[in-house]
Amino acid sequence: MALCKKRIKIGRGLELIQEVLKVHPGKSKYVDTFAELLYAKGDIEGAIQSMNEIIRINPSNSYYKQQLRKFKNVPLESLNTVQN
Repeated sequence: MALCKKRIKIGRGLELIQEVLKVHPGKSKYVDTFAELLYAKGDIEGAIQSMNEIIRINPSNSYYKQQLRKFKNVPLESLNTVQN
């Protein structure tokens, strides 16, 4: 996740997490990672959609709700340039 926060190799991270999700579909911690990578890439809509999926499965989890608020409330312009 450190590379995600630095916006480095987002494309490779997305490839890897999609492979993991094929093996573990709907597993919240992996969907959260996928959403974080989408967010880092600038795909805010995709990140929000993924977090909504997790919240539907785990409605009482406050961390996932916090993540959703983060994705909804940070303007795209504030994201750093993505490096693949």
